[in-house]
Amino acid sequence: MTKKIVILNLVDFPHWETLIDFYFDECDAFEIFFPDDTESTEDYNPLITGYKDFLNLPQINVNQWDGMENSVCITGPLNDEAKNTFYKYVKDNHDDKYPARLWTFFLVKNKTKVFKIDDFTVCILETKPELMEKLNKLGIDFDDIDNINVSDFDFDDV
Repeated sequence: MTKKIVILNLVDFPHWETLIDFYFDECDAFEIFFPDDTESTEDYNPLITGYKDFLNLPQINVNQWDGMENSVCITGPLNDEAKNTFYKYVKDNHDDKYPARLWTFFLVKNKTKVFKIDDFTVCILETKPELMEKLNKLGIDFDDIDNINVSDFDFDDV
């Protein structure tokens, strides 16, 4: 188990856009989860928002995901095309309630999961010292903020 920072509602975090930009720049791969549903509309089932766009990315792998019945995990490199797809649903399409229109995803650095968005609003960060140092240099500090918890667990347990 490793220490994680859990931001309970990312939209309430003062520097959430800088935080997201940082992790998109630092990471080299992604994992994203969707119900395997290409027939419904995103208005009817918000969990599939972005599904078709992610299926169309090059160099992806699509596998069944055992975290939910009839669902898939899409993995791939976090190249420019993938980043633009994420930005379309995270930064370019947020509101005061949801910073992300994507249900749940991980960003990966050197084969280690370091960033997770869960249930559209919860953000979980791996506390690797080199990442925390870089975030501090950007002025991002996690002390004295109400909606943050620090816990020990593995990403595979959530």
